Amino acid sequence: MAVQRRKCIAIAKSTKKRCTQWAVKGATVCWKHGAAAPQVANKAAVRAELADWGITDEKVDPGETLLRLLSQAARRANVYAAELQEKVEELGLEKATVGVAFGEGGAQGEYIRGLAQLESEERDRAANFARLALAAGIEERRVQMAERETSLLEDFLRAVLNDPQIGMSPEQRQAFIESARRHLTAA
Repeated sequence: MAVQRRKCIAIAKSTKKRCTQWAVKGATVCWKHGAAAPQVANKAAVRAELADWGITDEKVDPGETLLRLLSQAARRANVYAAELQEKVEELGLEKATVGVAFGEGGAQGEYIRGLAQLESEERDRAANFARLALAAGIEERRVQMAERETSLLEDFLRAVLNDPQIGMSPEQRQAFIESARRHLTAA
């Protein structure tokens, strides 16, 4: 199912009326009203591609969906790789035995060739999902989440250290917080 085309939702400043241009596929605005911005264009492309796959629920976060799909593709590629390695070892094949891998070895050769093809396709699929996820700003969101978690942990530690039952001096508390911050950012 493809993304339905819709009109831009922006209001024109000069006429105070809604824009009459078509929104960019996967976005809610046209190029003139913001779809040319890289972050909008990237997210629109991701939404459009997910919609092409049939994932159209607007309540579903496209970034989270991409990460889930990336994880699944990587997991499948690893399963195929492990099975392929097991078959190669079981049959005593060397990696240089190209003929068997490409079907000259009967049913076993076809099975190995199929596994190799499936693994390759899943690795390509995972790479595509990773590319889309990066375009959708996943890495930036992960950094922001890590920064928030660090801040929450720092607030928690500060509250514990300020507890009168601990009995630390202000200098000791500050030294502890600075040490914790150094260790957290180094990790």
